[in-house]
Amino acid sequence: MELDELKQAWQVLDRRLERQNQLNLALLRESRLPKARALLRPLVWGQALQVLAGVALALAAVVYWLGQLGTPHLLIPGVLLQAYGLLFIVLGGRELHLLRMIDYAAPVVEIQRRLGLLRRRRIINGRIFGAVGCLAWVPLIVVASHALWGLDLIAQAPRLVAILSASAAVCLLLFSAVYGWLRVLRHTQLAQRIDESSVGHSLRRAEAALTEIADFERE
Repeated sequence: MELDELKQAWQVLDRRLERQNQLNLALLRESRLPKARALLRPLVWGQALQVLAGVALALAAVVYWLGQLGTPHLLIPGVLLQAYGLLFIVLGGRELHLLRMIDYAAPVVEIQRRLGLLRRRRIINGRIFGAVGCLAWVPLIVVASHALWGLDLIAQAPRLVAILSASAAVCLLLFSAVYGWLRVLRHTQLAQRIDESSVGHSLRRAEAALTEIADFERE
């Protein structure tokens, strides 16, 4: 076989391999991208439920504290509880916005970037909920006790409320100390495990599906 004929044969083979790779990549995208989108649906539902729960909590708190305008010591816990409900709405709404902004027709790198933003947002939200959750249960107990059973814990059991408030403050200090300790001592594996618990199973599986496509594109 002549050298020119051999070069032409190699060129034909290269073109066929390139077309085959493009076809394989297209098939992989068709199978993995819908899978990634489906894997994120539980996260969408979860955040939608979080927003609805926040709306219900905020509305219930508003109804409660509007009836306590003459009793400031009960008004303040109601307002704090409303703020907690608004936090549910804002943080859940931000995640829903990031999920809605994902364009599954875009390049895989762009989709991965969007998921990276969502990942960081979920880690931040997890820390915020952890910190606020250390405190929010105290006004919740005060408001629920008064709204459901007519018990004014602040007036009738101030020592109990003081103990609960001190416990909440200790909880917040411990929470802050743990995160500070992990960062200062650089216990990165433990810190990553804690952060990963905020990311969620659905997002991790969707990221894995996209990584499979990206790895194939680099080959």
